[in-house]
Amino acid sequence: MSRTAAWAALWLLLLGLAACGAEKADPQATTDALHATLAAQEHALATAEAEISGWVPVTCQCPTCTPPAEPTVLLSTPRPVGTVQRPPTATPTSTPRPTPTSTASPTPVPDAAVGQWKTNLRSGPSVGYSILAEIEAGSPLEVLGKSADGEWLQVRTPAGLEGWMFLFPLELYLPLDSVPVTG
Repeated sequence: MSRTAAWAALWLLLLGLAACGAEKADPQATTDALHATLAAQEHALATAEAEISGWVPVTCQCPTCTPPAEPTVLLSTPRPVGTVQRPPTATPTSTPRPTPTSTASPTPVPDAAVGQWKTNLRSGPSVGYSILAEIEAGSPLEVLGKSADGEWLQVRTPAGLEGWMFLFPLELYLPLDSVPVTG
């Protein structure tokens, strides 16, 4: 039972006592009885929470309960709080590893790549020039130069085709300032 329910029960008990002519009841005795009821409800709530979690050995510590000789254990095998039981592992042994005979060289990063969509490779730096090929998304490109306005790049594809591509659909991996003006 929650604390709110416990307080509601307390108020109902007080109202019931007042309605039954118990106005001469000892206020201290009533308060003590209510505290005992609340403590019992808190004990029941703590026990239920521990039972649900399944990890905590429960010993009542409220002032109205008599502690048992042994704590009540909610698990078949008691475990200390905060520990994890792990299965035993085999003792590692040193195993000789083969030594590598050659090291792989890192894959070079391209100057640029086609972005998310296919992009046209053109014969010059504007849409007025003819389309030489449609280059697939993700294709690496070698950057050869840029237009005077910096919006078009002169590139070479892995197949060796050279042409111009609009800058903005591309992913550029080098500073644009380092690219020479070629058109």
